[in-house]
Amino acid sequence: MSKYLIIPGCGDQNRGDQALVWETKRLAEDAGFVGKYIMIASTELTQSKSQGISTSPPVLQHPSRVFKVKNNIRYSWRLKLSWGVVAMADLLWSFLLLFRWFRALVSRLGNEEMRQKLQPFAEADAVFVKGGGFIHAYGGITSFYYVYYLLYHILLALSYGKKVYVMPNSFGPFRGLGVAWLVKYTLSRCTMVFARESISAEALSNVLQREVKVSPDVAFYLEVDDLLRESMRQWLESQGILRDGRKTIAITARPYRFPEGGDSRSLYDDYIKSLQRLAKALYSRGYFPVFVEHTFANNMHEDDSQCIREIVKGLDEREYAFIQERDFDCREMKALYSCFDFILATRFHSAIFAMSQNVPALVISYGGNKGEGIMRDMGLGEYVVPIHEVTFDVLLRKFESLVNNVDHVKAALYEHSTRLQLERRMLITEIATERNRGKTFE
Repeated sequence: MSKYLIIPGCGDQNRGDQALVWETKRLAEDAGFVGKYIMIASTELTQSKSQGISTSPPVLQHPSRVFKVKNNIRYSWRLKLSWGVVAMADLLWSFLLLFRWFRALVSRLGNEEMRQKLQPFAEADAVFVKGGGFIHAYGGITSFYYVYYLLYHILLALSYGKKVYVMPNSFGPFRGLGVAWLVKYTLSRCTMVFARESISAEALSNVLQREVKVSPDVAFYLEVDDLLRESMRQWLESQGILRDGRKTIAITARPYRFPEGGDSRSLYDDYIKSLQRLAKALYSRGYFPVFVEHTFANNMHEDDSQCIREIVKGLDEREYAFIQERDFDCREMKALYSCFDFILATRFHSAIFAMSQNVPALVISYGGNKGEGIMRDMGLGEYVVPIHEVTFDVLLRKFESLVNNVDHVKAALYEHSTRLQLERRMLITEIATERNRGKTFE
């Protein structure tokens, strides 16, 4: 049986990443890659396993595996230094693993744990880089290693001579010494590379000095049916969330670290306070704010509930709802968002889930070009607020504009949805063509 590997690693706790993995598998299968699928993940994932996706542990892990911290909105210099020491050691041995002779040495020395981690790369018939927006850097002394860490499993697959298909991703910015060179060195050797929006396509084209094609974020293709949507609507009604006379607005938030610079703690506090004030204002205007935990994990950086609890501390419990249902998978979450009238989304895939169900979105963008780029390509660029520019006044003004222009917004969403199946068929054709031709992206 043919074997296919999906990288980089993720878990079922992030419903956006989960959707990207599931749709990557479905697209690859439709392009002729039928066989066993393995995803890089630290633990076995029940929901993804039900979709025929097994797991294998990552070869290279984040330095935080050694020195852990609960509150990571702001990292201390001592912690950063500790991580730096671990990263330097990781850089040495992981770089050596890119050479066949060193992998043979590791095997002869009897390192069974490492052999098992490497086995999926050795046995894979092809490797797929799931969609997302993980390849970017904001500069500083850690940028090169950060991007090396993000690209490492691609480099490892290439060192085994595997064909690597990079599904629609966001790329850039590429700030920092050697970052652009490393991105070019890695991605120019891949079999296929797609960007998921035009800003990233331009940024990566400038680095690769070749045209990079654009294809929508594959989470747009995640399918939900009327039965599932109705089931989610009934669940919301049973929870007392859908109320007569009040339009509902879903709100997703995340504990962002503000790596772009500035006082991260102060910026984060301002973000919390702005969402808190906005929720109060929305309720006073006849809306019902519903906070949704979109992503959860063991660390604060990926646990939306920690952030949401800080927001709702200053709210009357009668004036909001908080959905924290960790058994819901990405399809159920997409159906859930379809039941709302609007969404204010920091987690961008909550916006994609909602907009693909014709729910207007106001997006708080972070982490590279994804938010601004995708919304601009949909003709909705004015409904994006960069996270470092978030204030109560800006959010309220943007939301009022969204409401006042809701017909225009929904028309744009409908136009985008009508193109999706054509875009999907074109992507499948590209993958199948490269599969049969076997040429590299160059």
